Amino acid sequence: MDAQTWESGAKFLSSNLTREPDCLVLDIRMPEMSGPELRESLRSAGRAIPTVFITAHSEAEDALEGSGLEVLRKPFGDQALLGAISRAMARDGVV
Repeated sequence: MDAQTWESGAKFLSSNLTREPDCLVLDIRMPEMSGPELRESLRSAGRAIPTVFITAHSEAEDALEGSGLEVLRKPFGDQALLGAISRAMARDGVV
């Protein structure tokens, strides 16, 4: 996998990507813009990118429960993350 990181959701939105990412891994609580806010901003712009949310906060996890989105509670292992990415991409038809 080829991975890239950004300091914030705003930095990601202002980046000049040469191609759309296959999947995003977003913390629910991020500086400037939350993970769900970034996802909604992308969706509003017609950019439906498969997304995995991560969190250390049970209340944030509870808020997304039943949404059909992949949510991992910290700490998690490599295999859990890879599985969540695979499921998110398969659900959105990327793989």
